[in-house]
Amino acid sequence: MPKRKPGKLLPREIVLLESLLSGPNYGLELATYNEEIVSTVYKALGRLQEMGLVRSRWETPKAKGDRPRRVYRLTPKGRRAVERR
Repeated sequence: MPKRKPGKLLPREIVLLESLLSGPNYGLELATYNEEIVSTVYKALGRLQEMGLVRSRWETPKAKGDRPRRVYRLTPKGRRAVERR
């Protein structure tokens, strides 16, 4: 399989970026909304983060027994990438 050019986005990565236009969200919720990318959502989010298109942070649990979750949001560079599409 040929390597892709630096900065080239895959269709599933574009779907993730578009999903984040409405605001920050969690990886599992992004996968739920975009069923075709469930198995690769975290790998794709990691690549988008490496490209500087999204950033993430851990959110502390709101209730006892809840697990921490990572929330993803678009960076200005990511927003421009979506708008160019």
